[in-house]
Amino acid sequence: MNQIDKIENCLSFSDILRYHSVHNSDKIIIYDRYMKKQYSFKELDKYVDKCVCLLKKKGCNIGDIVSLVLNNCFEYFILFCAALRIGLIINPFPYNLSSKDLHKYFNYINPKLIFCKNKHYKDLIAKKWPAQLIKDQGDDSFLNTLLSQQIIQFTDFTPQKKEVASLYYSSGTTANPKGILYSHANMIALISSLVRGFEFTENDCHLIALPLGHTASINYSFLPSLYCGSSIVLCDSYWKIRSTIWEIVEEYIR
Repeated sequence: MNQIDKIENCLSFSDILRYHSVHNSDKIIIYDRYMKKQYSFKELDKYVDKCVCLLKKKGCNIGDIVSLVLNNCFEYFILFCAALRIGLIINPFPYNLSSKDLHKYFNYINPKLIFCKNKHYKDLIAKKWPAQLIKDQGDDSFLNTLLSQQIIQFTDFTPQKKEVASLYYSSGTTANPKGILYSHANMIALISSLVRGFEFTENDCHLIALPLGHTASINYSFLPSLYCGSSIVLCDSYWKIRSTIWEIVEEYIR
């Protein structure tokens, strides 16, 4: 837990990524099973800086909402952290929502940008939403676009205690769907308590097979891994790995 103690003064998860990119630079944070690639903390941090440049070119400013409607992919982690790095509000949705429902929610939210896959792209563009296409898995064009970005000078956002970091979609298990706001301080306090409650450490390896737009994947695996400096095995869906899940678990047992 010594490493965790050192990051408790971080004000955002962008700060935490910065820490690990220096102190655990070569450690793998993402094992992408579908693409058969892996990415270190240092590599993720580099992609995030490049993505910040792209978001700024798109006219994003502090407090703007960036929505994600993506299936499980490495690009999701980049966009999530890049938004936090410059004070945007990250707004993830489950990939399996219908376009009709998305239109309804976007009318309430009014996002500055929407990053989506082919499933929703044409319909969102037809409705004049500011959608940005991230092509389906097997295509690295978005990552290549990021790598081609020239780094511009920017200052990492320093959040005040109550400034909003994220707007999560909740399916409303016991009521109607709703949006849940988290400040940067809320996010760190929540994940810190989960890390201690589950006794997560930097030696753990999390398997993510549920959709990344679901808070179970975000709050119980992605952010705890980022907090601790541990690793993630990313799978595109549980249904595709259900017959081999124990082989995957055994492969990554430390």
